[in-house]
Amino acid sequence: MPLLTPSYVLSKACQDEFNAAWSIREQHELALFFPLALKQASLNDPRMAYLQYEDCMEADLQKLRRSCQNLVRSLGLAAA
Repeated sequence: MPLLTPSYVLSKACQDEFNAAWSIREQHELALFFPLALKQASLNDPRMAYLQYEDCMEADLQKLRRSCQNLVRSLGLAAA
C-alpha cells in the first residue's frame, strides 16, 4: 500500500519497492496496489499516475476511514 507523498515519490527505496511490485503485478496479473494519496505529489513515473488511488489528501478522517473500508473489501475480509 503505497502512501503517495512527495517523500515517497523521491525515495529510491520506495521506487525500488514500487518497481518490484509492478513487475509482479504484470507477470502474474495480480492487483497488488492499494495506493493512498496523502499529500499532493508530482507523479513523474507514468505508472504511478496510471494507478487509481484513494484520495486522503485533505487529512480527512472520514476519507481515511472509507479508504480503509475499501481496502478491507478488496482483500475479501469481513469488517470487524
